[in-house]
Amino acid sequence: KRMQIVEASDDEDEEPAKTAVASPKEVEPFPEIKLEYDRHSVEQAKTEANSLFSKGKVDEAIKWFSKALWLVESKKVKNVPADLHSILHSNRAFAYIKQQKWSESESDCSEALALNGSNTKAKYRRAMARYQLGKAEAALEDVEHVIKELPDPNSNKEACELKQKIMEQLKKKSPAAKAEPSKPAPGFKRMQIVK
Repeated sequence: KRMQIVEASDDEDEEPAKTAVASPKEVEPFPEIKLEYDRHSVEQAKTEANSLFSKGKVDEAIKWFSKALWLVESKKVKNVPADLHSILHSNRAFAYIKQQKWSESESDCSEALALNGSNTKAKYRRAMARYQLGKAEAALEDVEHVIKELPDPNSNKEACELKQKIMEQLKKKSPAAKAEPSKPAPGFKRMQIVK
């Protein structure tokens, strides 16, 4: 087969070139939420989001957390401490957990931990999300870190319960693999080699 190659001409009657599409960080999310471009507004958005969350208005809380994160990540507001940035991700992750949006929650928790590796709530929430996503090994690793960081049994009760669930999930996966050696494919026999 032959292929014809056609070169584009520089005629003026062609359609104008499309303008570059703005990246998601450049487009302001939730324009109905009006905030100044300063650190106080980021704190204010966090407080409002936490308040909405505690009232059960999870969708609204996510919008406020997202708006605060956009202010920080689009560099509209500078000099925001990494701890605050991490908390915004961690809190939005918790809201995603309430909506059973496990992937979004895991992603937010990973972002929070990249900003502040000692954010225990983010690690616990990521363990919860990973457990729900069927990522038992990774969830176990996270929850074990949480239990080490919170050695007091009163403060890590939920983490210990989650660890038990993860261990049960892992046991369900492994017995089938160990119960019976794999059978050879049809038409083949298993042989033992003896010297």
